[in-house]
Amino acid sequence: MEVIEYSSKHCSPCQEMKSELKKLKKAGFKVSIVDCDKNMSECRGIQSVPTLIIKKGRRSKKMVGFMTAEEIKSNFDKL
Repeated sequence: MEVIEYSSKHCSPCQEMKSELKKLKKAGFKVSIVDCDKNMSECRGIQSVPTLIIKKGRRSKKMVGFMTAEEIKSNFDKL
């Protein structure tokens, strides 16, 4: 179970997501954060931040906007 967040330092919702991502880490999820200000090439195709990609095995889902840890977990359950 993996979460990749595409974010920016200048994005308030992205900064708010940090505490939610910490909760996911504590729950055993692998969490990666891509800073789109520093890594523009890795953010191709990302039109707004925060964008989350959740991966469960071969299945994945893209979500945009602030989400709580519980909302993210709920989306994992639906994959």
